Amino acid sequence: MNVALNYCWKEWRAQRGMLIGYMLLMTACLCLGLFLAPRNLWLDPGFSARALTWFVGAGVLGVLMFAVPNLVSREFVGKDDQFVRRLPGALLPAFVGKLLFLLVVTATLPQLGLLTGKLFVAAMGWGWHGWFSWRLDQLEGVGVALLMIPWLWAVGLWLPGGRLALLGTVLLALLVLVGVFAVERQAPKIFDGVAWWQAAWTVPVVGVAVAALSWCRGRRGGGPARSARVGLIATAVALLPFAGWVTERAMRFHYPDANQLKKLTVFGMSPDGRFALARGAEELEWYGVELRIDLKTGEATRVAGIHATLTPQVVYPAPLSMQATQRYWREYGLDDKHYVLDLVKGIKHPIAYDHERHEPQLPAQLLREVRAEIAGAGGFVAPDGRRVLLDHDELVFVSSTGEEERIAFPVVGAKSTRASGHAVQSWGAEGKVCFDLARREVLEVKGMDGGRVVGPSLLFSKDASRSHETLIRRADGVVAPCQALTGGHVLGLLDHDRVLVSVYALGGKRDERLFAFDPATGDESDFALPDDLSAANSFAVAPMHASASLLQRDPAGAIWLLRRDCWWSPFVRLNPQTMEARPVAGLCELPETRPRTMPHAMLLRWQELPYVVIQNGKQIVRVHIETGEREVLFPRK
Repeated sequence: MNVALNYCWKEWRAQRGMLIGYMLLMTACLCLGLFLAPRNLWLDPGFSARALTWFVGAGVLGVLMFAVPNLVSREFVGKDDQFVRRLPGALLPAFVGKLLFLLVVTATLPQLGLLTGKLFVAAMGWGWHGWFSWRLDQLEGVGVALLMIPWLWAVGLWLPGGRLALLGTVLLALLVLVGVFAVERQAPKIFDGVAWWQAAWTVPVVGVAVAALSWCRGRRGGGPARSARVGLIATAVALLPFAGWVTERAMRFHYPDANQLKKLTVFGMSPDGRFALARGAEELEWYGVELRIDLKTGEATRVAGIHATLTPQVVYPAPLSMQATQRYWREYGLDDKHYVLDLVKGIKHPIAYDHERHEPQLPAQLLREVRAEIAGAGGFVAPDGRRVLLDHDELVFVSSTGEEERIAFPVVGAKSTRASGHAVQSWGAEGKVCFDLARREVLEVKGMDGGRVVGPSLLFSKDASRSHETLIRRADGVVAPCQALTGGHVLGLLDHDRVLVSVYALGGKRDERLFAFDPATGDESDFALPDDLSAANSFAVAPMHASASLLQRDPAGAIWLLRRDCWWSPFVRLNPQTMEARPVAGLCELPETRPRTMPHAMLLRWQELPYVVIQNGKQIVRVHIETGEREVLFPRK
């Protein structure tokens, strides 16, 4: 130990003059610069904290620029390196002595800078309260520099005379960061949520270990080249656990375990209800990958990576929603390759893509199957009850007897469509177009928000209106405010003549109503709400959020609502025949404690009443709506 202390004292004698001179010069320059700074800067409550950070940084910079490089360079200047190497057992005490000196200097210089800064700030008349307004982002640079001090020493031992140690350390850090960024490019946000500060202590510890091996083993029988070999091998071995952790994390990112999912979003179902298409991830911060889930067996298969997108818009025009119950899905990605996924069979068909028209090109047979599926799932209805199908560039009105009437669809280059009551909204080359199925004409939608056609009437509000006043345009063309819808929200078409309206704030007091409104006659019919049932903050839902002209009904003829403010029983069933509303209990699992956020609940399938399939958080569950019996379809333990 005495030998180590002698080496420590030797380093102090050799470097004290230079370090003291540096601190005096640097702090004097900082004081002068801050003294000449505009006086208005000192009125900023956080300016004194930033000034103190600069003084602390000056001390850390002295360690990096002078103290650490001289630990190596002075050995070569005085030929002490050769002398120490010849002495039996001298390398280890010499290293310990240098390490003690480095620890003392690293602790002393930043504190001297901080003390000088405090005295200067106090002399400027700034109070003590400003000294404690440091933020983490102000100290990040200083913290990183402190962590890299042992590595600067280690890299200096690899270079002749310790020259360019700082540059070598920067290059080594950049090499590691390039590898990290390469992984994150292939797995975006893979490191989000990682508490790096918990492992920050390993950086200087490993640096000291590498420096010790580079000095004690590398310099025994060799020079800088041998130290570099030993140090680099030690660095590689030290990085192996980190590389293994990153590899394991990347594998979980791209190939998640179905039983370890923390995030699940179902966006597709096969028509037979057996297969689900979802995006899942093992961490909440991760983007997730597309999974094909067999709800009969619980097996989940990855069908697309993170850089691929699956959309139900296989051919144009297609529904606007990115969720659907259909068999065929289109996949495209950054590699400009396009496929059609058969969700039932789990196979992909490569297809071409017309970049000039921005349309996928499907084989004739596959094109017929896809268009037949889309046409069969179409939810457009005319006021006279006829189904309306969108067949490429034609609207087909189909009667109950199967008779067809075709008219041209007046939208150029239509890509997406959505029902808006007895109207079809479409987005094409000319922007948004709304086609009235009753009058068979294009509506003027400029300055209109939420236009909905109800037979011969049009309900809408103005884009720039802050009052959210609903206006009505009747069959004679007269536009007037609709007082019945004041403070309410139109949920959709209940039938061909009426809309379903939820009112939750009327006359400045809470007065909740759920009623049917006839725009043509002004008649209102209230649904009977239980005392414990709130109609506020709710909206109509269907499996996979399917959009249609009329509010969709389950096989029993009921309409479903989803309440955003209910965490236990979010769904409500409405009976249009009896005008009754009742909550559906047991669809969401009761947590032990009330969550801070609403559990994600989504209706997936209801064709098998009294059983329904829902997504409840990260689970897909089959529930008996009368008994509350639950069966977890995915994931299965």
